[in-house]
Amino acid sequence: AAVPHANLLAAMEQADVVINTSRSEGECNTLLEAMSVGTAVVARRNLGNESLLGAAAAEGEARGVLVATPEALVAEAKALLADHARCHTLREAALRYLRREHSVEGEAEAYADILRGMERARATSVQSNSFVNVDKL
Repeated sequence: AAVPHANLLAAMEQADVVINTSRSEGECNTLLEAMSVGTAVVARRNLGNESLLGAAAAEGEARGVLVATPEALVAEAKALLADHARCHTLREAALRYLRREHSVEGEAEAYADILRGMERARATSVQSNSFVNVDKL
Protein backbone atom coordinates (compact mmCIF):
# COMPACT_ATOMS: atom_id res chain seq x y z
CA ALA A 1 0.00 0.00 0.00
CA ALA A 2 1.14 3.53 -0.69
CA VAL A 3 2.55 5.47 2.24
CA PRO A 4 1.28 9.05 2.51
CA HIS A 5 4.06 11.55 1.83
CA ALA A 6 3.78 13.02 5.32
CA ASN A 7 4.63 9.58 6.78
CA LEU A 8 7.51 8.62 4.46
CA LEU A 9 10.43 9.63 6.67
CA ALA A 10 8.93 7.85 9.67
CA ALA A 11 8.38 4.74 7.56
CA MET A 12 11.96 4.90 6.27
CA GLU A 13 13.26 5.32 9.80
CA GLN A 14 11.42 2.16 10.89
CA ALA A 15 12.66 0.18 7.88
CA ASP A 16 15.80 -1.94 8.02
CA VAL A 17 16.58 -1.35 4.33
CA VAL A 18 15.26 0.99 1.63
CA ILE A 19 15.48 -0.25 -1.95
CA ASN A 20 15.64 1.96 -5.05
CA THR A 21 14.74 0.05 -8.21
CA SER A 22 15.06 2.87 -10.77
CA ARG A 23 16.89 2.09 -13.99
CA SER A 24 17.40 5.81 -14.57
CA GLU A 25 17.75 8.44 -11.85
CA GLY A 26 19.24 11.81 -11.05
CA GLU A 27 20.50 12.29 -7.51
CA CYS A 28 17.86 10.28 -5.72
CA ASN A 29 16.11 12.16 -2.91
CA THR A 30 14.63 8.89 -1.63
CA LEU A 31 18.10 7.50 -1.00
CA LEU A 32 19.24 10.74 0.62
CA GLU A 33 16.17 10.75 2.86
CA ALA A 34 16.63 7.11 3.85
CA MET A 35 20.29 7.71 4.58
CA SER A 36 19.42 10.80 6.65
CA VAL A 37 17.31 8.74 9.06
CA GLY A 38 19.97 6.03 9.37
CA THR A 39 18.45 3.38 7.11
CA ALA A 40 20.68 1.24 4.91
CA VAL A 41 20.07 1.51 1.16
CA VAL A 42 20.31 -0.88 -1.78
CA ALA A 43 19.99 0.75 -5.19
CA ARG A 44 19.94 -0.21 -8.84
CA ARG A 45 23.09 0.93 -10.62
CA ASN A 46 22.37 4.04 -12.71
CA LEU A 47 24.13 7.37 -13.17
CA GLY A 48 22.43 9.16 -10.29
CA ASN A 49 22.77 6.33 -7.80
CA GLU A 50 26.34 5.72 -8.96
CA SER A 51 27.25 9.35 -8.24
CA LEU A 52 25.72 9.10 -4.77
CA LEU A 53 26.98 5.67 -3.75
CA GLY A 54 29.59 4.47 -6.24
CA ALA A 55 32.49 6.80 -5.53
CA ALA A 56 32.31 6.03 -1.82
CA ALA A 57 32.59 2.31 -2.45
CA ALA A 58 35.63 2.93 -4.65
CA GLU A 59 37.17 5.00 -1.85
CA GLY A 60 36.61 2.23 0.67
CA GLU A 61 33.73 3.85 2.58
CA ALA A 62 30.58 2.30 1.15
CA ARG A 63 27.44 4.11 2.27
CA GLY A 64 25.02 1.90 0.37
CA VAL A 65 24.94 -1.03 -2.02
CA LEU A 66 24.72 -0.72 -5.82
CA VAL A 67 23.54 -3.63 -7.93
CA ALA A 68 22.83 -4.25 -11.60
CA THR A 69 19.71 -6.41 -11.63
CA PRO A 70 16.38 -6.79 -9.82
CA GLU A 71 17.51 -10.21 -8.59
CA ALA A 72 20.62 -8.66 -7.07
CA LEU A 73 18.45 -6.04 -5.31
CA VAL A 74 16.58 -8.81 -3.53
CA ALA A 75 19.75 -10.77 -2.75
CA GLU A 76 21.57 -7.73 -1.32
CA ALA A 77 18.56 -6.62 0.73
CA LYS A 78 18.35 -10.10 2.25
CA ALA A 79 22.09 -10.12 2.88
CA LEU A 80 21.87 -6.78 4.69
CA LEU A 81 18.96 -7.95 6.81
CA ALA A 82 21.10 -10.88 7.93
CA ASP A 83 24.25 -8.81 8.56
CA HIS A 84 23.55 -6.20 11.23
CA ALA A 85 27.20 -5.16 11.48
CA ARG A 86 27.38 -4.36 7.76
CA CYS A 87 24.08 -2.45 7.98
CA HIS A 88 25.48 -0.40 10.86
CA THR A 89 28.69 0.35 8.96
CA LEU A 90 26.74 1.53 5.89
CA ARG A 91 24.42 3.68 8.03
CA GLU A 92 27.30 5.37 9.84
CA ALA A 93 29.17 6.06 6.58
CA ALA A 94 25.99 7.50 5.04
CA LEU A 95 25.39 9.80 8.01
CA ARG A 96 29.02 11.03 7.91
CA TYR A 97 28.65 11.74 4.19
CA LEU A 98 25.37 13.63 4.66
CA ARG A 99 26.81 15.76 7.47
CA ARG A 100 29.81 16.59 5.28
CA GLU A 101 28.14 17.07 1.88
CA HIS A 102 24.42 17.70 2.41
CA SER A 103 24.00 19.57 5.68
CA VAL A 104 21.31 22.23 5.83
CA GLU A 105 23.99 24.80 6.65
CA GLY A 106 26.17 23.69 3.74
CA GLU A 107 23.26 23.75 1.29
CA ALA A 108 22.20 27.21 2.52
CA GLU A 109 25.76 28.50 2.08
CA ALA A 110 25.97 27.04 -1.43
CA TYR A 111 22.74 28.84 -2.39
CA ALA A 112 24.01 32.04 -0.78
CA ASP A 113 27.22 31.77 -2.85
CA ILE A 114 25.15 31.40 -6.02
CA LEU A 115 23.05 34.44 -5.13
CA ARG A 116 26.15 36.51 -4.28
CA GLY A 117 27.68 35.53 -7.63
CA MET A 118 24.49 36.50 -9.46
CA GLU A 119 24.42 39.83 -7.64
CA ARG A 120 28.07 40.52 -8.58
CA ALA A 121 27.34 39.60 -12.20
CA ARG A 122 24.28 41.86 -12.22
CA ALA A 123 26.22 44.75 -10.69
CA THR A 124 29.01 44.32 -13.25
CA SER A 125 26.48 44.14 -16.08
CA VAL A 126 24.69 47.27 -14.89
CA GLN A 127 27.97 49.16 -14.60
CA SER A 128 29.21 48.13 -18.03
CA ASN A 129 25.83 48.84 -19.68
CA SER A 130 25.58 52.29 -18.15
CA PHE A 131 29.06 53.31 -19.24
CA VAL A 132 29.02 55.47 -22.32
CA ASN A 133 32.20 55.74 -24.36
CA VAL A 134 32.22 59.38 -25.47
CA ASP A 135 34.81 58.62 -28.16
CA LYS A 136 32.16 56.66 -30.06
CA LEU A 137 29.54 59.43 -29.98
